[in-house]
Amino acid sequence: MGKPTDRAFAGLEWLVRLGVVRGVLVVTAVSISLSLVLTSVHLRLLVSVPVPWEHWVFPAITVPAIVAPVVTYAVLSLGSRLLETRAALERAAHTDPLTQIGNRRAFTDQAGREMARLARGGRGFSILILDIDHFKALNDKLGHAAGDAALVAVATICTRLLRPADFFCRWGGEEFIALLPAADLDEAVRIGETLRLAVAGRDLVADQRLTVSVGVASSEGFPDRLDAIIREADRQLYCAKAEGRNRTMPAPTSRPTPPPVAGKP
Repeated sequence: MGKPTDRAFAGLEWLVRLGVVRGVLVVTAVSISLSLVLTSVHLRLLVSVPVPWEHWVFPAITVPAIVAPVVTYAVLSLGSRLLETRAALERAAHTDPLTQIGNRRAFTDQAGREMARLARGGRGFSILILDIDHFKALNDKLGHAAGDAALVAVATICTRLLRPADFFCRWGGEEFIALLPAADLDEAVRIGETLRLAVAGRDLVADQRLTVSVGVASSEGFPDRLDAIIREADRQLYCAKAEGRNRTMPAPTSRPTPPPVAGKP
């Protein structure tokens, strides 16, 4: 069962979606109907002296018709502001403040949805982890402002080059992570190489040429373990670092050839 606040916000969203005009009409109609019913009950049960129809039905209709639009407009305005504030807080909780891309929490939520889709029979996905090479040396040499500029520059390049369906986030420190839906390992490696070459081909910060190392993993080998996929991508990243940095692992030509099927040449 959902929380009371969630149900309240769901009701506000429904009311705001109605719009001002339709919302006023709905609330006014309900108000008039309730007013007529309550007035009728009041007159029948509590008033001993008969009251002519025209004496009570007119105020029973006109008062709600005047009050309801004002109340509805106030509720809609307040509801709209509350929903906008809630959406802004949600965005802030899922956004890295420096690079303005998703953060670790945003990635975990999106990857969880991708894992659920995979469990229902959907296509697999791949993960890239990118790390800016020699980032500490850059900070020590040029200062933290240059380090921040490097993070923003890498985030901007990668976001522009990735496919619309891909999800790119800051993983922490100088590391970024990308979720590539419906991408097998070969395609993910090609995408990782595209990002690596794009970063290495430009002087991004104070005439300093940045490079990134990229680790790649696919859900093909870990169909039910998101943490295992991330660990494999991280392991491949460290392999790239150990091989000399500024490279993608597994390398585009390093994938093992599958053994021949029995009975086939």
